[in-house]
Amino acid sequence: MFYLSDKFQELFANNSLCKKFIESSPDAIVVNDASGVVLAGNTRAAELFGYIDKNTIPPNVIGSYKNEEDRGRVLDMLSRGESVQDFETEILDGKGQTFTASLSVSTMLVEDSAIHISIIRDISERKKTEVELREGEKKARLNETRFEALSSLAGMAEAELPQLYDFALEAAVRITGSEIGYIYFLNEDESELRLYAWSRKVMPQCSVESIPDAYHVADTGVWGEAIRQRRPMILNDYERCTEKKGLPAGHVPVARHMNVPIFDGGKIVLLAGVGNKDNEYGDEDVRQLSLLMEGMWNIVRRKQADEELHKAYAEMETKVEERTAELSKALAEQKVMFEEVKRLASTDSLTGANNRRFFMDRAEIELDRLSRYGGELYLMMLDIDHFKNVNDTYGHSVGDVVLKELVKCCTATLRTSDVFGRLGGEEFAALLVHGSVESAILVAERLRQAIEDLEVRSGEHVVKFTVSIGLAMVCADEDIESALRHADGCLYKAKSQGRNRVVSYCAEV
Repeated sequence: MFYLSDKFQELFANNSLCKKFIESSPDAIVVNDASGVVLAGNTRAAELFGYIDKNTIPPNVIGSYKNEEDRGRVLDMLSRGESVQDFETEILDGKGQTFTASLSVSTMLVEDSAIHISIIRDISERKKTEVELREGEKKARLNETRFEALSSLAGMAEAELPQLYDFALEAAVRITGSEIGYIYFLNEDESELRLYAWSRKVMPQCSVESIPDAYHVADTGVWGEAIRQRRPMILNDYERCTEKKGLPAGHVPVARHMNVPIFDGGKIVLLAGVGNKDNEYGDEDVRQLSLLMEGMWNIVRRKQADEELHKAYAEMETKVEERTAELSKALAEQKVMFEEVKRLASTDSLTGANNRRFFMDRAEIELDRLSRYGGELYLMMLDIDHFKNVNDTYGHSVGDVVLKELVKCCTATLRTSDVFGRLGGEEFAALLVHGSVESAILVAERLRQAIEDLEVRSGEHVVKFTVSIGLAMVCADEDIESALRHADGCLYKAKSQGRNRVVSYCAEV
């Protein structure tokens, strides 16, 4: 025992077992009277309080309570006949240092005097562990909240960027236990801050008449230090800060403030800040806010890259489509030009009829088909009767009109399978495909009659004319020149027999 009054020495001397029981207790045991005078205590009490001998023991337990109100509550409970069990309080040891104790006090009568027996257990380590556990749980909850926020952000692939910023801003306020928050973006040279948004809770409280969209970093107060110093900044006592420039009229009051710069490729891209946490901001708040905003920026950057890729792809597609359209147009124009060249190369420039070259090429094709597959093929030659008289009488311009009208009449009268062309001057020819000698003579006669009935009007002149036609069967074993000679011979006979008639070589065969 570290101390026994004379009165208690006799009592404990008569009961050694009680003394051993008290002395072996792992908890400090202190006995005092109703006024707080210390009467006794065990060795553990001496160790806990740091008392060396009788001279170092305080005369009264009143000074052992860090908070006098705690002793008052203990005495109130005892005065009501209640026992005090595991009452937590802050206790001062002999050196004035504080430890957390669990206090259990009971009252008993000794020789008609009330004494208080206090069992004191040092729970400082337990409380420290509990605080660490709570901090760990809090940190885990914050991490979980941050991970949930980042997971939600990652899932907002289709959302617009303002939605991502709004979500991250509210999450930043929530995980730091703040009341307000903001996001500012920096320009390329980090000279200007452009406001994105304040958190939703700020806006109803803010009555600033005009909030600038942008600030020059050089003109900002303490909240711009994070940019100038390029590191997170914590201000836990805004009111006493001597570097602040103050708030505009109507601004939300600020008690505490913290902000962090977010870097991308060595440059600060945005500044995120929070304010008015109930307790002080610390390194953990900086860590949580930085990780959240860095995660958000990575998602935003990836989304921007995707959008740029889509934009570039769309632009490339547009260019490809435009180039394809240009090439298609050029090809179409080229095709038209090619067809026009072909037409010009195969068409008589005056009448629009197939020219001699085209006619002879087609005749060779039809003759080859005849020799391969058989059938019948007829060649018809026609010549305008007395065409020189037309030119001499009406002039060559009228003669040209006559030629053109002749071609129109022939094209309209002949079958679509037949091949018609101008061989030269007033001489024309037609290949009659897929027919018999009777049908060939019928076609030739029908054409002769159509031309005889034709009236060509040119100004005040009305010209009528006739044609002579020679018709010959084309044999598979002869060439086209032979067939032309046969048809031309029939044409000559038609002319010599009085013109305006059809003479057929076929009929003589």
